[in-house]
This record gives sequence, C-alpha cells and structure tokens, in this order.
Amino acid sequence: MRRAGYLAIALLGAASVAASEDQAGLHGTVVNALTGEPLAKVQVHAMKREPEGSLPPTAPSPMTRAVFPVAPIAPGTYYLRPERAGFLLAVSVPTVEIKPGQQVLNYRLEMSPRALISGRVTGDAGDPLRGVAIRAEPVSGNDILLSFLFAGAGSTDDRGNYRIAVPPGKYRIRAVIESFPSDEPDEIRTDGSSAAVFPTTWFPQARSAAEATAVEAVAGRETGGIDVRMKPPVVLAISGTVSGIPGGARASVNFNALIHHGNIVYDIETGPDGSYSRTGLSPGTYYLYAGTEAPNLRSPVVEVELADGPVTNLDLALHPVAPLAGTLEAPPGIDTGSLRVQIEPWMNTAPHSARVKRMARSKSGPSSRNATRSRCGRCRATPT
Repeated sequence: MRRAGYLAIALLGAASVAASEDQAGLHGTVVNALTGEPLAKVQVHAMKREPEGSLPPTAPSPMTRAVFPVAPIAPGTYYLRPERAGFLLAVSVPTVEIKPGQQVLNYRLEMSPRALISGRVTGDAGDPLRGVAIRAEPVSGNDILLSFLFAGAGSTDDRGNYRIAVPPGKYRIRAVIESFPSDEPDEIRTDGSSAAVFPTTWFPQARSAAEATAVEAVAGRETGGIDVRMKPPVVLAISGTVSGIPGGARASVNFNALIHHGNIVYDIETGPDGSYSRTGLSPGTYYLYAGTEAPNLRSPVVEVELADGPVTNLDLALHPVAPLAGTLEAPPGIDTGSLRVQIEPWMNTAPHSARVKRMARSKSGPSSRNATRSRCGRCRATPT
C-alpha cells in the first residue's frame, strides 16, 4: 500500500483522547502541484483562526499556533501550512473548518518546488553592500502568502550577494538598508550637512515599485542576475509644525519608528514657534503624534513612509482630549472589578510594545461602566 504523502490529522474536540462521538478528524494528501504525485516527509502546521480582538496583545497575528497531531483540540477554522525541504505552498493559504464530530476526508494540499531569485546589491559607485535587506513583493500586491510562509526575504552577504526562495510568480525586488534609528539628538556637523543614507531601491535601480522591473520566478528553477544598484544616498528627515499650542506652552512630538521588524520610540520638543525636525533617519514607517501635558491636548496619529527623500511641512494639529466611556461585560466567573481597560492609539501595524497606553480600572459589577480621557484620534480598547 502506497503511503507517500498521506496526511492523517486527528482533531479531538473532547477533553480526552479517548474515542467519542465528538471526535473530529481531517484526512487527505499532500501532492506536488506540478506532477500531482504525493509528497512524503511533509510536516503540517495548523493555526487556529480566532475572532478578531480576542488575542493577547503580544500575539503576532490572529492565529493560535499548533503542530499536528495535537490532542485535544477544539473545533474551529484552521490555516494549514505544510513544510518540506525544497517545496512551498503554490497558490494561496489553505483554510479548513472543522465542526464537532466532523470527519473531513480527501483534503488536498498542493506544494510546488520552490523558485529561487538571486543577485547582487551594489552602491551607486559599484561597490558591494553587505547586510542589505531584500524583499520580494508580488506584482499582484497580495503578500499574504509570503508572510504566511516566512518566505521572500533575505539579506546580502559580505560580497553583496543574496538568494531568496519564493512560490512561483511575478515579483518586484526591493532592497533597503535597515537600521534602528537612534533616540539621540541630531548630529551636528561643522559643515552644516546631515547624515545621508541609501534610499530604498527596487530592481534594477528604481525609486518606486511602479518603476521597478518585474521578475518571473519559475518553480524548481533559479532566476539569477537580478542585481540591484542602489540609488545615490539622500538625507531622510521629517519636519513640520505643531498647531494649536496654547500660549506659553510647548509641545512634544512622539516618533514611533517601525524599522527592520522592530521599533524605537522617542520624543522631541517643538521650538518656540511650534516647529520640529528630525534628520538622519533610516528608511521605514514612522508614526507621529504631538501632545501637551498642561493643558492636556493631543493630535491624531499620522503615518509617514520614508523611502527616497525627506518629508516636510507635516502639520500635527492639537485637539482637546475627548472623554471615553463604555460598558465592560466579563465572561461568567470573571469579576469585572479585577479588569482594566487599555486605551491605545490605533497605529495599524505598529508593534504593540510601542503604542502609547492609558489605563483605567473598571468599577465592580456584572456589567460596569468605565470612563477615562483619551488623546486618541482613533482608538481601540482591550480588557486586560
């Protein structure tokens, strides 16, 4: 009997591994998308999709990670990620819904031989650059599969060479020199100049994704010679004015820099005229807001993308802090008096650890009201 590629995953909804009428199961095969032949030695990871907002703040995505076989496991909707050396999921993220007692049969997972993209990154003068982050961006604009597979990313070695694996398809190749920004004051040079950095560059030497040349990645093959020549260094800076500052007060501007999958948060004070400026920044995404303590004023969060030049004349308008009230309902057996409501500025993909937080403890009772004052332009509340 041929067993290659056979997948038998037991999903047990009962509290015990003993067989019962509530036992659920998933059975199927993992095949080569090009040939249809079953694949052996495949490890399948499953991620349970949870309702939005139900995860702890530190969770990286709306999933609970597990590796099958696992028992017991509650019924639900699962993402499946098969892993095998030299292969990747071919098209999209597979999703399966498991109901109590349900047996899902003949489930088919397709994997394709991975495609490779390789090349070299040099500076504008032709010298090789080490440690440059390389990202493959699908021409379709949908990078969910790459994120799910942790694929399509790498960095250059000491000779400037890189090699990344992707599912088959068309991609734009982006090169960026990533570094953590410093919270130290701006560097002051005797000649009045500011530190310059290589801007984000797309293959072959484009300033934007729209100008980039697409690369065709073929299953089971390596597409070489995808060399990126970085654009000349530029000074990256963010500057502007904070408006609405009361007389005699001075505002501070909070920079939340999302760089290289990490972040750093720092504040700078405005000048007497409300102006602010920060130079010597690295390419990346920045979230800014301004505020004063007395009186308590706050601007909405503004997202800024630094790529190939400075951002100027960015106005941050202050507004009075708005009251925020609501009702907190706890699950059975949970005392609402022991809970707090956390108020955060909504910063899209900004790391949770970098968000400004204001805490307010709820009053006791089965359904209690909680009031605090929030400086958020757009906020979300999370019980903690």
